[in-house]
Amino acid sequence: MYSKGLKSAARSSALRVLFSLYLTGKIADALWSQLMNVLDTHATNTDEREALALFFMDAFRELGPESTKIPREEEVQEILTMMHSA
Repeated sequence: MYSKGLKSAARSSALRVLFSLYLTGKIADALWSQLMNVLDTHATNTDEREALALFFMDAFRELGPESTKIPREEEVQEILTMMHSA
């Protein structure tokens, strides 16, 4: 259902794809605000932002934006810690 827009991620950044889904109304304002808050608060560099955007894209692909929940602050920190140790 949402995978059509998500497939273009190979040609574009995950954040750009998510933004286009938001602009076309496939991601609700509240969810977009939560996503941006997580990225602005926790991701300190471009690679981290892109990795978190890919993480959210995967969740949207599997669950759909309406069923995806943005992780709590502790969970985001755990994800970033795992990214740094990889």
